[in-house]
Amino acid sequence: MCIRDRYMGIVDPWKITHMIKSFSYNALLTKYPISTKMVSAGLLMAAGDITCQLVIEKKKKDTYDAIRTFKLASIGSFLIAPALHFWYGPGLSFCVNRLVPSIIPGSKQFISTRYGGAFIGMLFDQLTFSFLCNAGVIMAIEYVNRWDVKKAYDSMASKLWEAQLANWKVWPFASMLNFSVVPLQYRVLFANFVGFFWNTYLSWISNRGIPK
Repeated sequence: MCIRDRYMGIVDPWKITHMIKSFSYNALLTKYPISTKMVSAGLLMAAGDITCQLVIEKKKKDTYDAIRTFKLASIGSFLIAPALHFWYGPGLSFCVNRLVPSIIPGSKQFISTRYGGAFIGMLFDQLTFSFLCNAGVIMAIEYVNRWDVKKAYDSMASKLWEAQLANWKVWPFASMLNFSVVPLQYRVLFANFVGFFWNTYLSWISNRGIPK
């Protein structure tokens, strides 16, 4: 056996490529769908809060609140990711493919088109789920900072409409793109990518007015 063959037997590039692919986001998403989404959502929520504190709120390193970032990362992992997993999976599919045709006769043909289904999905997403998601996230952030349900609810209620109006400036186009172009297995990742910027905004509006 020549030196090259012996070397290739020890470090096989095909095996290395296979190992890299096995640890790719797509592979992890297929094998561990919920946990992978929980980790990515938590990291992106943390990144959004760090950006909010250091860039928008212009905090110095010595005043940066790491506990606040940990709280928001936990909300991203244990609230946002499972909600998005359900909604972008069976939830939205049921609404678009079964609920709408059962209510509106003849709508199945429109929904079956590429952009027709995306448009109906966007309407459901923005008129129902976005309200619930924004309310839940703001409420959760308010609660872990105040530990008072009533104060958290009152603060969420006062900020929700402002947040929802900002939501409609970002998410309708992102949702149309997500539902019509992005493959199903990457939709949560895409939503999280756009959500990085949205999370920065949510961190700012949710922490605004909270006693330090």
